Amino acid sequence: MKSTIKFFVFASAVALVLASCGDGKGSSKSGGDVYVPFKAQSGDRYGMISTDGKVLFKDEFVNEPDVSFGGVFSVKGNDGKLKYYTAEAKPQPVGKDAYTQGGYCDGSVIPVVKEGGPVFLIDKTGKEVASLAKAGSKQVKAVGKYFSDGLLLFFNEDGKFGYFNAKGEVAIEAQFTLAMPFHEGVALVTKSKEGETPTYFAIDVTGKEVPGLKIDDNKLKSLFCYDGVLVAGNKAYGKDGKMLFRVPSEWEFLSAYNGGYASFYKGGKCGVCDKEGKEVIRAKYDCVVRINGGFLAVDEVSDSYDVAFIDENDDEKAGIDGVSSFRVMSPDRILIGDGDEYYLVDAFGKQVGDAVYDYVGFPGEMETAILVNGHSPFAVELMDYLYSEVPAPEDKARQTSEEPNEINFRDILGSFWHDGTVPADFDVDGMVEQFKQACSDGNYEYTADGFSEFANEYFEHN
Repeated sequence: MKSTIKFFVFASAVALVLASCGDGKGSSKSGGDVYVPFKAQSGDRYGMISTDGKVLFKDEFVNEPDVSFGGVFSVKGNDGKLKYYTAEAKPQPVGKDAYTQGGYCDGSVIPVVKEGGPVFLIDKTGKEVASLAKAGSKQVKAVGKYFSDGLLLFFNEDGKFGYFNAKGEVAIEAQFTLAMPFHEGVALVTKSKEGETPTYFAIDVTGKEVPGLKIDDNKLKSLFCYDGVLVAGNKAYGKDGKMLFRVPSEWEFLSAYNGGYASFYKGGKCGVCDKEGKEVIRAKYDCVVRINGGFLAVDEVSDSYDVAFIDENDDEKAGIDGVSSFRVMSPDRILIGDGDEYYLVDAFGKQVGDAVYDYVGFPGEMETAILVNGHSPFAVELMDYLYSEVPAPEDKARQTSEEPNEINFRDILGSFWHDGTVPADFDVDGMVEQFKQACSDGNYEYTADGFSEFANEYFEHN
């Protein structure tokens, strides 16, 4: 269970780092509060609740909405396609179209894909404002699902990475063999060739290299700059490239920074250090997460957790023992699980209101943590792209060698069930869309054999 704790700590720490750049109440400068899906005890449908516990609406959607950023959220229909809605007490559709893929609103635009089309940007009314089909003369193969620091990562048909701005213009030319989204005004990129050990360096939002930040791939510990600090190998750097301190050899892990502090692991236990690398809370907990006014210190006890609310002197202010789960929603709101029920507490351990929920979602659950950095949506899952379904010229022959209507997807899927029939509630169309995306990425051929191979791996891993 401790590996689970550490994953939650990482996701929660990132959430706090990003939320701390806003107003500390789960709001985004890109427009409006950040909302996540929830189910009330008395309802079967999903509503949306802010990360500080404010209910936007309840019992509205049969299918679970995605997280809301910039005043907009999406819901996947039974056909597997996304529709966007305004994040308000009575959500309204954003335009009339549905999309095979979609990203997150930066406050003004959203990257989306229609079936058989390129990635393009729509505004908050659903109007198309820019096509991202090409960058210069090169076809764009995929773009990121979110803007960060006003820039959207993309890669082209040559496998080179660059960045668009919110107008759909190329802000930084595609010149990198791998690149990360921006955060706090810097991004890690590399021009290393295939077969070489990648050496990353940092650029600013103009594409200019930041002096001093050159890091070998095998020493890279943090993919982003948090709270002005980048951890690489046994060193912690400021985003100006200057070394802040050397990480002690006995430390097994150093987390992202938030509010001047980071968690470190030593001897399998977690403590807290400042930006000079000085231990301010010794390593004695199973995990420690930054919250407003102090830290959330957690210990695993049998199959549950004891949660302590401590200040910066390691003095306990409050505690909740025997919880089944915990999740930091914002710097001053923690979701506590008590069996199959959930409730919110503040940074002092006091329950917020008397509401108890059957379910409170979090972006991507354990797979992708979509969070907010005070400016725009941000995804921890780096390789989460929107893929253009328009085949590149060199792919056309492969993808049109067998027309879609020549593949009997349902019959192929039936071979995975003992009676040869696909259950009525299985989302065949949704799986076919995943297969199409995998083909557009070059992972499979658009053939019956390709789909059979895809389905076999899908069921093996799910």
